Amino acid sequence: KTIAEQIVNDIKTHNYEPIIISVSVGDQVARIVEQEVDNLKIVAINPATNIECLKCEVYTMLIVKQFFSSFFLTLIGWIAQLRLVKTDSKRNQSLILANDMKNYLIKSNLEVGKQATKGLILSRYDKMLDNNDVYDVFGRVTELKTVIVETAHANLSVGGILYRDKITDIFKSIYDTP
Repeated sequence: KTIAEQIVNDIKTHNYEPIIISVSVGDQVARIVEQEVDNLKIVAINPATNIECLKCEVYTMLIVKQFFSSFFLTLIGWIAQLRLVKTDSKRNQSLILANDMKNYLIKSNLEVGKQATKGLILSRYDKMLDNNDVYDVFGRVTELKTVIVETAHANLSVGGILYRDKITDIFKSIYDTP
């Protein structure tokens, strides 16, 4: 929510005409921004917008892991506050924060608006998301260009060029360019 608020403030301060390319769980940020910004365009790649998009076995695994994680963090007490988890940023994060993020994914049920999402890119061999359920969640969206990439979820090492090409196709359709 903090990141989404910062994005909304930046859009409003600079009067941007924003396009968000969201990936997986990052689509949740786009959904929060969508509620606040009118002229938004979103291209969602393998969106894990809410629990409805997750495959049943993935959701079950997250619930089980969450139970054991919470139990473990309770056992170790204040040590859970130490920044022990490596992230892409320059700082480490606490075990508690990592646990809260998983918990948020399990409990999230964000709505998909009807106008902002212009493109949907799904992976044919996704092991985390059920593409049929993703279609159901995004089925209410009008004027949605949907494409399938012949790769697995978040497989950027092999599928990066495929994703790039599909994003280019969607941008061409959004802006009516050749």
